[in-house]
Amino acid sequence: MILKAREVGRWAWLKKLGCFLLLLVVTAALAVGGWLGYRVHDQIASEGGDLGDTWRFVTDPQAYVFGKRKRLNILCLGVDYNHDSKGIQFSKGARSDTIIVLSLQADTHKVTALSIPRDLRVRITDLGAQDKINSAFSLGGSKRSRQVVSWFLGVPIDYCLVVKVDAAKELVDALGGLKINVEKNMDYDDNWGNLHIHLKKGPHLLDGREVVGYSRFRHDEESDFGRMRRQQQVLRVVSARLSQSITPETIEKLVKIVRRNVSSDLSYSKMATLARLFRGMDKNNVKAQSLVVQDDPESFDLLPVPERNRQQVKEVFGQ
Repeated sequence: MILKAREVGRWAWLKKLGCFLLLLVVTAALAVGGWLGYRVHDQIASEGGDLGDTWRFVTDPQAYVFGKRKRLNILCLGVDYNHDSKGIQFSKGARSDTIIVLSLQADTHKVTALSIPRDLRVRITDLGAQDKINSAFSLGGSKRSRQVVSWFLGVPIDYCLVVKVDAAKELVDALGGLKINVEKNMDYDDNWGNLHIHLKKGPHLLDGREVVGYSRFRHDEESDFGRMRRQQQVLRVVSARLSQSITPETIEKLVKIVRRNVSSDLSYSKMATLARLFRGMDKNNVKAQSLVVQDDPESFDLLPVPERNRQQVKEVFGQ
């Protein structure tokens, strides 16, 4: 069995990853491709595992990644750079630009994604201080972000996956661009943040820079809500593109991009296991929704809607 696992080609695995696993598709699933070139046991041993873990990886993948848990909750963060007065990028103090929690069910293989607006005001410290939820990353990285999101939702966060903004641009360019039906004319310039968006309504083949701009645009009446919807649209297009024929050379590029731009406490072997379990899944088993919020009349922050949010948590996480 182990020999067979070693012989599995990375190309076959990635071509089957057409399922809409949101950020897992564009991050973890691609990292899986790079990992599958290694020997199974050597990789698991490098992660602190033993022969028993290798055996479970091969014979009982669900037990290997889920253990006794009925679901896994994975926090996915998209992190942008800050810029100094000369326009030079730096990552210190950066906030999370995108916040999505994926909940994966072990028995039904259903995936639900909950998008959380970055301007939502929540508790961010042990002492109860409040700030925008995206500030948690600048205070304590992925560890603090996991803690803050867990506090707010009242559910455990099992893993965190952090994606630099450059990853999306480079991935799209490596795929030769994406065919996106741009929903409206968009014009916006932010010289300080080095963000320039100039798109016309209608179907277009967008390059990486344009796709990032389309996904980040929020300077209209919908603000973050339209932005989250467009991010989900782009992820569906990426998922469909990955299910098509991709050359080995292109996949090599994708793997290198992911390794440069993605960090996670979810090991490569468990990423591979999730890919094995969820590949080819029914699209009806994938749901996405955005957290219901309300405006704060005294600031530009957003506030929770407790009753609606409790219902959403129940729907998404079974809590």
